[in-house]
Amino acid sequence: MGVKDRPQCYFDVELNREPVGRIVFQLFSDVCPKTSKNFLCLCTGNGRGGESIYGGYFEGKVNI
Repeated sequence: MGVKDRPQCYFDVELNREPVGRIVFQLFSDVCPKTSKNFLCLCTGNGRGGESIYGGYFEGKVNI
């Protein structure tokens, strides 16, 4: 798989509800397919796709 074939996702960043930029992530799905799939699922809002390395799934709610 070439660099151009790797999937990408992005985060739009806001500060005080004002857009300040976009962070683009290139996913190395050819090198670490499970991690890439989990990250892509979390970015697209499908939290059930995020599988924990300790088994099972992450909780649906994160308290920060």
